[in-house]
Amino acid sequence: MKDEYILIKTKQFIERLPADEVLSVQRDGRKVLVVAEDREYEYYDSMENVLNHLDDRFYKAHGGLVVNLDKIRLMKDQEIQFYNGYSMFLGRSNFIKAKQKYYSYLKTH
Repeated sequence: MKDEYILIKTKQFIERLPADEVLSVQRDGRKVLVVAEDREYEYYDSMENVLNHLDDRFYKAHGGLVVNLDKIRLMKDQEIQFYNGYSMFLGRSNFIKAKQKYYSYLKTH
């Protein structure tokens, strides 16, 4: 069973961020960028470590990006829009695969 949270650890603080609040996780060199519903976190960690705490609602759209399928509002024109207004773009082939996964996820959940 996966954890219900991601552990965010920086020099300034340690926080248990509930997985329900996570929109996406992106790799940025040696850091990860976690985009939550109301804030962003950038800290040193590996994608593999973060992914070990996430369940099947999180889809690896490509090597450096994971999205929370529960938080997606709309997928259109290579853009993913989340309920809080945050959006991101994917390359064509990654977008097509992500859209298929999203549709499949919606049918089973």
